[in-house]
Amino acid sequence: MTVRLIAAMSSEGIIGIGNDLPWSLKDDLKHFKALTMGRAVVMGSKTFDSIGHPLPGRHNIVITRTPRANGENLTFVKEPPRLADADIIGGAQIYQHYLQSGLVDELVITFVDACVASKGGKKVHFFPVNFFSCFVPCFIESKFERNQGNEHSFKIVRYIRR
Repeated sequence: MTVRLIAAMSSEGIIGIGNDLPWSLKDDLKHFKALTMGRAVVMGSKTFDSIGHPLPGRHNIVITRTPRANGENLTFVKEPPRLADADIIGGAQIYQHYLQSGLVDELVITFVDACVASKGGKKVHFFPVNFFSCFVPCFIESKFERNQGNEHSFKIVRYIRR
């Protein structure tokens, strides 16, 4: 049973601009799907809205201040749940809560070789990097070069709690 936090960030620690990912990485999305399939995924309402639908094959738990109707494999909650086995998938406020509460066992971080900037005055969202000191890198899972499906090169690193 493991609570994992899964994120992708630029070299500046940026995880999103507006409600969108600032890059397109098909191989990272394949890795994300394989990692989370069959598990509970916890996200904020902005992350859920940016995806646009529940992720298939996973139990989607969405933290929101605005009540919504639950659906198949979809649960809306007002408070972040304490789970023994789940993947925390964003956004920045949700990452901050789970890291600050000490509820995360592992980090799976995609480091994207990109410098990104806000476009059109959209809000920039950062990963709470001050929590990296609580974890130790165990291994690089994968490295990918820029190609037709990946806008940037990137590597995926797994960390465990100290």
